[in-house]
Amino acid sequence: MNIKQLLSHLGITAHESQIYLALIKLGPSIISRIGEHTGMHRPTIYKAIRALIEKGLITISPRGKQNRYIAESPEKLKEVFNAFYRSFERILPDIQRTYDIKKQKPLVKFIEGKRGVKYIYEDLLSTLKRGDIFYCYTSRRASRAIRRYAPRNYYTRRDEKGIQRFVITDALTESQEKPDMNRSIKILPAKHGIFDDNIRMLIYGNKVAIGDLDTETAIVVESPLFASLQRKIFKTLYELL
Repeated sequence: MNIKQLLSHLGITAHESQIYLALIKLGPSIISRIGEHTGMHRPTIYKAIRALIEKGLITISPRGKQNRYIAESPEKLKEVFNAFYRSFERILPDIQRTYDIKKQKPLVKFIEGKRGVKYIYEDLLSTLKRGDIFYCYTSRRASRAIRRYAPRNYYTRRDEKGIQRFVITDALTESQEKPDMNRSIKILPAKHGIFDDNIRMLIYGNKVAIGDLDTETAIVVESPLFASLQRKIFKTLYELL
């Protein structure tokens, strides 16, 4: 980064920095001399000089009928930087509040077709790290059907990462009856009707995903607050079963 680029970050324009640096080399100078050195026209020079005077980087020394313009010490740039920093500190809280509000708003993805349901499991694998946990509501029917949608090598990749699963379902499938140290299952009696539909709901990371296997529709909601609430509800129900 050169000097002019650095000064631009402090709110000093290219014309202003050119004139200021020229005056450091030239010493006290009149407008015509500044113009000769920089190649700028008088209106541009006057405009830039007014701005530099306001910033405290140039002072005027009257000499007869003409003014001479003098560059202040580069130490003055520290004052410009400090003023910039103070302004930044004042506006930063407002920017942060806007960012936090935006960050809390849920991001919703709606995906149709087989690729939609498949997307949930691809996203789960990419979101969760080794040893992480996801929570799942699923019917026996949905558990049997899900193998048609799982990405290639999903189960191998899931097990290699040691991802733990907590499941609430209405009845065990044949695969769920096999022992699995990374899976814990609780049964919610079918009489409650919660699993009448062919739907799976997964809670992982900051996301809640719902896969409707009848319509082949997937909805993924990314929201730390929403995911936290759903996780608490799942854990409460899981402990009660």
